[in-house]
Amino acid sequence: MNRRRRIIFAAAAVVFGSIVALVFGDLIVYWWDARTAAGRPRAGPIPFTRLADPPINDMTPGGMRLRRMLDCTIVDPASGKEVRLRTNALGYRGGQVMPKAPGEYRILVLGDSITLSLHTEEKDTYPAVLERLLCDVAGTQQPTGSAGESSAPASAPAGPRGDSECLIRVINAGMRGAGLREELLILTETGLLTQPDLVIVGLYLNDAKRSRVYPLPEGLAAYSAIARKMSDIALANELSDKARARWEKYSGRPFPAMSFPLDAWRTDREAFEAEKAKAACDWGFAWFRAAWDEMRPDMQLIKDLAARYGFELVVVLFPSALQVEAEFLDDVPQAYFAEMVREMRIPHADLLIPMRAAFQATRRSLAYDNCHLTPEGNRLAAELIRELVHPFVAAHLEHARPADNANH
Repeated sequence: MNRRRRIIFAAAAVVFGSIVALVFGDLIVYWWDARTAAGRPRAGPIPFTRLADPPINDMTPGGMRLRRMLDCTIVDPASGKEVRLRTNALGYRGGQVMPKAPGEYRILVLGDSITLSLHTEEKDTYPAVLERLLCDVAGTQQPTGSAGESSAPASAPAGPRGDSECLIRVINAGMRGAGLREELLILTETGLLTQPDLVIVGLYLNDAKRSRVYPLPEGLAAYSAIARKMSDIALANELSDKARARWEKYSGRPFPAMSFPLDAWRTDREAFEAEKAKAACDWGFAWFRAAWDEMRPDMQLIKDLAARYGFELVVVLFPSALQVEAEFLDDVPQAYFAEMVREMRIPHADLLIPMRAAFQATRRSLAYDNCHLTPEGNRLAAELIRELVHPFVAAHLEHARPADNANH
């Protein structure tokens, strides 16, 4: 009897000890993930990201879209921060888009997760900052309930409401995981309903890709950091195999076999090349002309829509954080970008050089990871984009001023 009790006690102790060890290990993995998410930019590509509950996306035939009429708090893995997310009836981040007021100038911003910017509060996204900057230049107040005022409820109307308020509205139509094809579809599905005067395409180096589905944790991975990490590793290995195949296909060179220290890409060109190779299914694809050849037809369709519906079109290229922070300049994608938009005669801005200058001046990262901007990075992007779009806004204000004076 005593022997049986000892066996039962030993088995219970083993089970209890295993549970304690797993819980303790889970806490360590969870803490480490939170620590790296909130730290400086990571050296390699992030295979995928996920958002905490509640679900905020719907999968449609045209790709992922934000759910409409949300007002919730999410946890973004890039910044590790809790962020409030509100969406309007069009499925865009921000307040409601009301009927266009007389004299109002509307800017619609298309883009991916850099534009959507779920890693920052709504008022700190570059479209919201751009609206405030343009209103400051115009010498008027910001629209009540607009993208810059995240305190307003999701159902609150946004837009000009009086002569003393700003007649410039910037609408954030960004969608995480979107490529240029999805941005074109968003423009045709809902963007044209906003009656934009100007459309900004916020392009990133991976926008030749089609919309990606970001898997949420399922089963044990939904509750265990260890199980989730194992799932992450499995997916990363799958993406690594695809990146290897793509790199060797387009570069004609073997996939880099040498391993490098974590931050070696900052000073070592071979290490930087290895990071591009690992990201060949993401931002690394932009080093090949094939990526830009894939984007060109969709960009032409957006340009055709601009001519048909009478709005201006500008394109902005966001760099990888690795390009910004490396000690040397590698601007091959920017050269392909410039060639494409110049041939298509589209006004454009390349943010790589000014972002490098800003980083070198302060040595502070402008992004949480490879691309998602901090509030300071969003502010800089908005300032640079303002220089690009200000002539269009100024021409509108100059044209509208005589009409306003005549009315008075």
